[in-house]
Amino acid sequence: MGTRRTRAPRDHVVSGHWPHARLDGDHAAAVAQAVSARLARVLAEHGLSLNTVSKTAAVNRQTISNVLDGRVWPTIAVLADLERALDTPIALDPSLLSEEKA
Repeated sequence: MGTRRTRAPRDHVVSGHWPHARLDGDHAAAVAQAVSARLARVLAEHGLSLNTVSKTAAVNRQTISNVLDGRVWPTIAVLADLERALDTPIALDPSLLSEEKA
């Protein structure tokens, strides 16, 4: 656990490609992976660009890109802003982890 902050979520990938990879068992990385996959799916389903979401959510476009790519640990504030802008749950959906493992 001591290295969690020094390793990006995608650094926990054992095989495959983020966000659909097998991870090393780190629960926080699994949550970040599920958030990334859900966010990507919502953007694709609604045909939204990073620029559009960035403006609507008031979140830096690069930050959104980094969350999608597993480069950063998404903050609660960023997730809340994205959920508000997209009018859909991204992280607070209780079925999120079981949905992504299916």
